[in-house]
Amino acid sequence: MGGRELIGILVEIFVADLLTVIGLSGQKLAIMRAKIAQEEILAERRRISTSFEYNLVESSGRTEVNMVKDPKWLLAFVIFILGQASEAISLSFASQTDVVSVSNLTLFWNSLFSVFLFREKFTLYPTYPELSLRLFRRWDLFSVTLLVAGSIITVLATPQVHSIFHFPP
Repeated sequence: MGGRELIGILVEIFVADLLTVIGLSGQKLAIMRAKIAQEEILAERRRISTSFEYNLVESSGRTEVNMVKDPKWLLAFVIFILGQASEAISLSFASQTDVVSVSNLTLFWNSLFSVFLFREKFTLYPTYPELSLRLFRRWDLFSVTLLVAGSIITVLATPQVHSIFHFPP
């Protein structure tokens, strides 16, 4: 693996994938906050409204929030777009096989963000003690380790191709 390929792979892992996950996580946080704010507004309406108005709000069942007007959601969306644009930069340095192979490390970044931002559970050991296919169902550490190892093996085993395809006239 040459220097250009290494630059492309590092841009993919630490810029494109990371910005993509930051953008998606920011969008999720903005949506969660908007839903909480909407639920608080509905609860306040229920508290002060008459029973007739309460039934109207309750029967609609929908709470619509326009996320495009939310600056936090827009910032997160721009970060997501920058992450996707960084894919093109990484493709200019490394082969598509290498870039696509390491792009699954987005799941690694996503598992870190889900634990620290959203307080989701990350299992370090199997939740099912018996030896069956259920053993791997919620074993997050095993899954992430397998993804990282597979990416490394694929990148190291990819042949170096330095030819440029030219379309016939």
